[in-house]
Amino acid sequence: MTQGPTILPEIAQHIAGLLEDDRPSLRAVSSISSVFRWPCQEILFSKLVLAPPKAQQSYLPGKNLIYQFDEAPVLASFIKELVIEERCQEHGGGASWFIKDQYLPDALERLATLGRIKTFALKRSSDSVEWLRLQGSLRDAFEEICRSPRLTSLTLWWTPMSLISNLRTPALSYLELKELEPIVGQITRVENANTRVSSLALEYGERKNQQQVVEALLDPSFIGLTFRHIHTLKICGSSSKRQLGVPELIGLMLTRYGETLKTLVMNGSSFPFDTGRRGIAPFSFAALSNVTEVQLTLHHVEITDMRDHESLLPHLEHIFKSFLHPSQLEIIRLRLTYVTYGGAPCNFDYLTPLDLLLTDGNPQLSKLRQVVFKVDIRHHDSTFDSSGAIERSLPNLNRLGKLIVEVDDRK
Repeated sequence: MTQGPTILPEIAQHIAGLLEDDRPSLRAVSSISSVFRWPCQEILFSKLVLAPPKAQQSYLPGKNLIYQFDEAPVLASFIKELVIEERCQEHGGGASWFIKDQYLPDALERLATLGRIKTFALKRSSDSVEWLRLQGSLRDAFEEICRSPRLTSLTLWWTPMSLISNLRTPALSYLELKELEPIVGQITRVENANTRVSSLALEYGERKNQQQVVEALLDPSFIGLTFRHIHTLKICGSSSKRQLGVPELIGLMLTRYGETLKTLVMNGSSFPFDTGRRGIAPFSFAALSNVTEVQLTLHHVEITDMRDHESLLPHLEHIFKSFLHPSQLEIIRLRLTYVTYGGAPCNFDYLTPLDLLLTDGNPQLSKLRQVVFKVDIRHHDSTFDSSGAIERSLPNLNRLGKLIVEVDDRK
């Protein structure tokens, strides 16, 4: 009996790669032959998400994971991305499945031991159970995964900062931190910071003492990380009085690492337009000589009269006048959220000086080719042409074809 042509494993792997975003086809192709089964299953099982459905009261995946790993040990080796969400179902963390699932530590330990995880996200919240109430074996498993030698992306929400101390993961490039708990007590120093993070996302606001977190990020000997080659920085913060000193530290971060930045994103409530302790804006773009894209978001601007409008302009002017050298900046994205009262239309005439600054008034921005205004308006007369009003307030940008306006009107 004559055998048909043999498909090389390399070709089967290439075909599976082409179907990476088509999971039904991957499942179908994996059943054709043993040649396709391995490369298709390697993609199908590459990501594991552990998160309880909102409608389900009981979620204990640990035992089933161990069963699957015992029946087909190769499946565990396929997992490269691991996302774990605590998602407490009762306020205060009383229903945390982290505590109830006695098999979870063993299942995660097996994954950690393999050392194949490249992307790890541990997402908790302010309602999560206290960290020290978790099983010691579960905390150890989380820490071991964070130190996976192949880890390239790490996301931590509402966890102790100790998880990123002395990571020793040289491949790590993306780091996302949200409301970390500062370390209390003696800190173990790291002699050589050999992990070069290229993208950092930092969010703070609810948890106290976030100043200590930012200070630690500025100290390579504390966490073994260096941001001297960072190209993307995203900061989401609050101007809460509980975060005194944090805006100044963010300003220091921009000064210290700004030379390599390509993309800067700043989002938050009255942020980054804080005035600092002595009435001096703590943020300056003077060190951002190579940044090509800047995105600034200001939420919940309560508009009652023109003074509220005009109060924004000095802060925006300060930022875009702070370039000391010819800038590489090509794209500016400004997102503003307005809350109006009585259905009165917004008046955007106060933006006209900014229009001059971004065109004829600032030779440092000669490479600017696009300005995107994304405006969200609440309690507003939706029949008013907000897009047209913004375009008329920014005539030069509009005439040069550099202006893009996106408006979301909601009553």
